[in-house]
Amino acid sequence: ARKMTVIFYDIPFIAPGKAWSPNTWKIRYCLHYKGTAHRTEWVEFPDIAPLCNELVIPPTGMNRDGIQRFTLPAIHDPATGLYLADSMLIAEYLDKRYPDKPRMFPENTMGLYMVFSTAAPFTLGPLLALISPP
Repeated sequence: ARKMTVIFYDIPFIAPGKAWSPNTWKIRYCLHYKGTAHRTEWVEFPDIAPLCNELVIPPTGMNRDGIQRFTLPAIHDPATGLYLADSMLIAEYLDKRYPDKPRMFPENTMGLYMVFSTAAPFTLGPLLALISPP
């Protein structure tokens, strides 16, 4: 069987070949940790919505004005034909799709992760001002 390569859509940094979004870094880490064959397609910020519309990548939310919001990371798995956005949904998909690889979420830990990911921005947010002042 031919090994299919997942296409990972990421936002480039000013330095070529480097990423800047913490959300896309989450998926880059997942792909490397799981040893999933992938290649990166760099997408400039203004091109995210047009690309997602073109490839029919689902929106990740809705703006206040009612317009769909498209964000990265996103992946395309040619083996299944799936296009998916949102780091949490992608990580869950990778665990289900590649169960023989190390899991991102060990069995019965999803509840703990959800509580942490909900509380962390509120509790850690004030610290970010100290780490990265305006």
